[in-house]
Amino acid sequence: MTWSTGIGSEDSIHVDAGIRRFSVCIPSRKRQEYIVRNPLLPIANVFVHESEVDAYKRHFEDKGVAYGRVLPHTQKGLPHIRNDMIDRSFSKEDDWIFMVDDDVIGM
Repeated sequence: MTWSTGIGSEDSIHVDAGIRRFSVCIPSRKRQEYIVRNPLLPIANVFVHESEVDAYKRHFEDKGVAYGRVLPHTQKGLPHIRNDMIDRSFSKEDDWIFMVDDDVIGM
């Protein structure tokens, strides 16, 4: 099985696992300290409010943590944010989209 990542539409990350292609999306809000422990962070599309994008990137870099993409949103409420994640990260080439909480620390 070959794993590779690539940039898709909207600059989101897609993972190609050979026979399956998927996106990992993580919504987050003011939880930089929690998300740095998430094992999926290096391949994830992290959706944060547009006012927090720079703070998240700076925090990841200060902690020396590998991260995928930090993508801004302007939505209010988790259901709207999740719909935005689907619209912007899931493409017709993807088999799955995984939505993961920002405080996940194991799998």
